[in-house]
Amino acid sequence: MAERLVCIVCPVGCDLELSVRSGEVLVEGNRCPKGFDYAAAEAIDPRRTLTTTLPVAGGSERLVPVRVDRVPRGRMLEAMGTLRRMSVAAPAPIGSRVGTIRIGDEELPVVTTAAVERAR
Repeated sequence: MAERLVCIVCPVGCDLELSVRSGEVLVEGNRCPKGFDYAAAEAIDPRRTLTTTLPVAGGSERLVPVRVDRVPRGRMLEAMGTLRRMSVAAPAPIGSRVGTIRIGDEELPVVTTAAVERAR
């Protein structure tokens, strides 16, 4: 059975039809090689970006937004459980790597998406 998805790699948004037969990934509807790569990754190992907020110790704000890229789609709850036990020490500029989370055998960086200053 084929799965239908919309490619999100570029603004064209190709309608893709994805199937796996005998271990081979088949993709139809892509207008460029990027569409094939996107669909194949979705079939084999779908990943997502997880965004949330973490508490800040000694900061001008109580929370700072963070992101974790390339979290396996089936392990999002596990990732959130790990993040729940984390906090960030102020100051933390935007784009700071404030820690890592272990998902399986991978270490994924936790990165701030806004700056937080020290409390005055």
